[in-house]
Amino acid sequence: MIAVATNIYEFTNWLKYGTRTVSKEMLIQLFDANQKSETLLEKVGLFEEDFEIFFCVLNETFPYQTDTIFPVTVYQITEIKPLSEKVIPILKQKLGDYKISTPIDKTLYEKLHNEKLKKISFDGLNYIRESFSLFTPLENQNIFKSLLEAKAKRFFETKSDKDNWFDLVISYERAKPYPVDDIGFLYDVGAIYRERFNITDDDIANRELMKTQDPHKYELISHIVELSKFLKTANQGMPFSSFLKFYETSELIKVFNREVHQKEVPEALNHILLYAFFFKFRKLIRDTHDLTDSKFTSQVERFFHQNSFN
Repeated sequence: MIAVATNIYEFTNWLKYGTRTVSKEMLIQLFDANQKSETLLEKVGLFEEDFEIFFCVLNETFPYQTDTIFPVTVYQITEIKPLSEKVIPILKQKLGDYKISTPIDKTLYEKLHNEKLKKISFDGLNYIRESFSLFTPLENQNIFKSLLEAKAKRFFETKSDKDNWFDLVISYERAKPYPVDDIGFLYDVGAIYRERFNITDDDIANRELMKTQDPHKYELISHIVELSKFLKTANQGMPFSSFLKFYETSELIKVFNREVHQKEVPEALNHILLYAFFFKFRKLIRDTHDLTDSKFTSQVERFFHQNSFN
């Protein structure tokens, strides 16, 4: 099945003029599961929402096997295949019932989305690296690859499929009114810990019962309780430095830290702070449109100045 990827603007002109010039490089074999994802994305182009792109399936009466460039009339479109089922109502609003068919194969859909995510993410990484003159060693590239895999799970898999800490960190979005300053990011780490081990408010309230009913869960709850004790008494102005001092004196928090260890990250690092820093910088980056903006760079510089752990 041969198709051409298009969008509503290009398709409107196609209908308006009755024909469109197509090159052989634009053609996509929708049933070819072995095609390279990089090539697929080049033919489709970047997009944000699923309804922005759809596929015009063509009959095979035009000379694509011999000609490099050829005209294709609207009458040679046999059906329109969207990216996903959920966008069919949106496309019908835009196109009417014009030959809209079933979505493309799920495997092709996931391959396309994964490649789009990878490209956008690596472009963003290169932008940050160039903006701050950063060198990316191999171990950091491996970490970044694992983060991308975790990000992909956010699109295609369920909560039960999140089988490591990167999955949870990447998919996490704050749902409770935690403090808006830096200490709130340590609350976020506690939240993903509770999600991973399914620790409810009732579990914490009735934790003494767990000593005999479920000793392992009681131990996990004790880590959250210990973190909560710190959060209630922490230096609000410099919570990360304050946490590091607390960490050195708390055996429960050290066990907590080992529990959240991600294998791609050196075990010697403080993973609790690592995840809190991730949430911190994710927030900073989301709140800026320009990584070279003085407001953003000053916040980054202030963070490193306040959190010099040497």
